[in-house]
Amino acid sequence: MLKRVPMSINQDQASWRLCRYRSTRSARVLVLATLAFAASSVHIAAQLNSTSGVSQFVGTRSCAATGCHGSSTHTVQPWRRSFHVWWQDDPHAAAYRVLFDPAAVAMVGRLNAEAVKRDDAYRKYLQQNCNACHATPQPAQPLVSDPVWGVSCESCHGAAGNWLVEHTQPEWLTLSSDRKRELGFRETRPLLSRAATCASCHVGEIDATETASATRRVVTHDLIAAGHPPLRFEFAAYYASLPNHWAPQADESRAEHWLAGQRTTLNAHLELLEQRVDESQRAREDQRDGEYRHVWPEFAEYSCYSCHHRLAHRSHRRERGNSAGSYDWGSWSLAMSRLAGTDRPELNQLRAAMTAPWPAANRVLSPLSRLLPSDRSAMEVPRIQVTRKTLQGFFQPSGEPDRWDWDRSVQWLLGFEAFYDTYAVEHGSDREILGVCRRLRNSVLSFPAGFLGPRDYESDPDTWRKFQDGRDELQRLVEQLE
Repeated sequence: MLKRVPMSINQDQASWRLCRYRSTRSARVLVLATLAFAASSVHIAAQLNSTSGVSQFVGTRSCAATGCHGSSTHTVQPWRRSFHVWWQDDPHAAAYRVLFDPAAVAMVGRLNAEAVKRDDAYRKYLQQNCNACHATPQPAQPLVSDPVWGVSCESCHGAAGNWLVEHTQPEWLTLSSDRKRELGFRETRPLLSRAATCASCHVGEIDATETASATRRVVTHDLIAAGHPPLRFEFAAYYASLPNHWAPQADESRAEHWLAGQRTTLNAHLELLEQRVDESQRAREDQRDGEYRHVWPEFAEYSCYSCHHRLAHRSHRRERGNSAGSYDWGSWSLAMSRLAGTDRPELNQLRAAMTAPWPAANRVLSPLSRLLPSDRSAMEVPRIQVTRKTLQGFFQPSGEPDRWDWDRSVQWLLGFEAFYDTYAVEHGSDREILGVCRRLRNSVLSFPAGFLGPRDYESDPDTWRKFQDGRDELQRLVEQLE
C-alpha cells in the first residue's frame, strides 16, 4: 500500500477544496454559463483569431452555457448537453484534481522530495511533468483556474481560438475536414482519429514540434516505480466505459472499436519508439564529459514480468521459454497482432532487436521505418460482421495459452468480449458465455489491495491454468453456437 509522504502542503485544505468543487460543481456550471456570456467568450475568441495565426486555447467557459453544450435536460440532442454529461460523469473531468490525492502526492514525493514541501513547488512540478495529460493548457485569457477542469473540451477537440466562432454557424456542418484541421479543430467523428486522440495520452507521444515540457506525454519506468499505473490501453473497453457526451455512431460496432484501437495503439507505440530512438541518438551526439545520460531502452515498453517474477528454479516464466538476459518487448501492444492484421515480418525483426539483452538503437530504425504508415489518414477500419467462425478465430493456434503472460491473457479476453458483444447484438447473448467471461475477468483483472496489477498471475501456476481452463470452456461454448 502507498504510504502518505510527509509534506508541508495543507492536504486538509486541499481536500476541503476538492469536496467543495464536487459538492457545488452543478452550481458552478450555471455560474460559469452566465459569466461566459457576460465575458463574451466569442468576442475574446475573435480577438485571438485576429492576433495570431495559431489557434489558442479559450477555456471551458466558452462551452458551458446552456445555450451551447451545457444543458442538463436529457430530452435535447446529445451535443447540447455534452458539457454537462462530461462534467458530471466523465472521469477525465477529475484528471487534474486526482493529482492532489494522497497517492499522487506520495508518488511525486518519491520522484522529487523537494516538490512536495511547498504548494508552489508542487504545482510547478505538475506543470512540468503531469499537466500535459492531466489538464488542458491554460487559456490566453483565463476566467478561473482552468487546470481544475482536467482533460476538458479542447484537450480532445483542439484549441478553439480560431474555430470557436465558426463552429456556431450553420456553414460549419458543410466545412471540409481539411479546413477544420487548418483552423485547429481535431475531428473525432472518424473512428481512427478518435482512437488516436485517446492514444496520445493513454499510450504516449513526444511532440518534437513544440516545447518538450508542454507536449511530452510519456509514462516512464521511473514513474511506474513511483506508483503510476502502467499504460495498458485497450480502446474498445475504455470507450465502452465512458458516458456518452456525443451521439454514438449507429454504424459502428464494438468489434470495430477493438480493431481501430489495436491498430492505433500499435502505431502510437511505434511512433513513440521512433521518437525515443531519435532522442537516444541525439543524446549520444550531445553527450558531455564522456557520460551518456539518456535512458535507453525505456523499460516501460516491456512486460513487467520480464524482471518482476519469482526466482524459483521452475518458475512460470522459465517454463514459457524466455532466455536469460532477454525481456519481452511490446507484450501489450503486440499481443493480438495476428487477429488485428498487423503481424508483419518487420514487426518480428523489430521485436527481435528490442528483445536482445542490449538492444542497439541503430538496429531498430530499419524495421521501424518500414512499419510506420506514411499516411495515417489513408488507414481504414473495415466493417466487421461477426459470425461463429469469426469467434472461432480467437481459438486458432497462436502459441500455447499456458505460455501466455498477463498482458496477452488480458488482451485476448478484452478482444473476445468485444467481438462477442458485436455477435450478441444480432444473435442474442448466451448466459454461459457471459458467465465464463465474467469469471475470467475476475481472475485477471481483480488486483489485491494496494496493487496496480496482478501479484500472482505470473508465478502461481493455478492462476494461469484457471485462465486456460476458462478459455477452453469458451471454445466449447462457441462451437455450440448456431
